Amino acid sequence: MQEDPMELNNLYGQPEYAQRTRELKERLRGLRTQYRDTTGPPIQLNEDQSGK
Repeated sequence: MQEDPMELNNLYGQPEYAQRTRELKERLRGLRTQYRDTTGPPIQLNEDQSGK
């Protein structure tokens, strides 16, 4: 937030953030399981993050 307070730079798909992306996806998948949320698509942990 300090470097991009307006959140204009999308860091998804950047190799240096791949581990953080995976951690957040794992957390989201766990929360969806905990709350029995089946409304969205399955969380893919190893999908291409190129944004293409």
